[in-house]
Amino acid sequence: MGYCSLGYSASAKKAQLEDSSVKLEAKVPKDHETSPYMLNLLLLEVSDDMDEIPNEGTVISLKKKYEIKKHKFSNLIPRVKNEGFYQVSLKDDERGNLPLDMAGLGPFYLVKKDKEYYLITPKNYATLFGGIRNTEEALNYLATYENLFVSPVVCVAIDSNEKALKKAKRNPPRLSGAIQTAQGFEATLIVYSIIQVEGFFEKKVRLTPEGEVTVIEEPKLIQKIGDGITY
Repeated sequence: MGYCSLGYSASAKKAQLEDSSVKLEAKVPKDHETSPYMLNLLLLEVSDDMDEIPNEGTVISLKKKYEIKKHKFSNLIPRVKNEGFYQVSLKDDERGNLPLDMAGLGPFYLVKKDKEYYLITPKNYATLFGGIRNTEEALNYLATYENLFVSPVVCVAIDSNEKALKKAKRNPPRLSGAIQTAQGFEATLIVYSIIQVEGFFEKKVRLTPEGEVTVIEEPKLIQKIGDGITY
């Protein structure tokens, strides 16, 4: 299972910030946009909980086997003016038998701004898509966050990705939900995963209006479908 297809039905678009007010981190050096090693180095530089490149040998061996393609975050509206989003991933004929969820292999996501590429890190993601106004926007934001920064092969059960959840061969026990609080939002995510165990998990997180995500309760299995993929 790959990335989920997420829809968006917000009632109004956000006003986009002027360029001068926006600062992004992790600028990609020129001509290194499709280098998984460079993109991992950028992640390493900005991460507080990452001290080495995962699966570094494999990452290095896959040099020149990545490609860059235009990408659309269909469930999100950026609040920062930009020249487009891009996905950097292994070419289809290079994937072979590599595990679906192997850390360090991407896919990676970039934003182009002022003719420069920037890696979409958690901080950049919040800068680009923060300013969250209601629970619908909160759930869309969190669903994509899970795919970008937790695992590319999970799917969060929300109204707008019903079609993608059909791959689970079973309806989720319930949909994800969120409440608005004085500090932002608290959400209970229902997440479909196929790694080690195939089933639905419940995960509780806190989200600020600016886009900062904090895990309140780690995922717990609430409905097992079958044995998952182990490698």
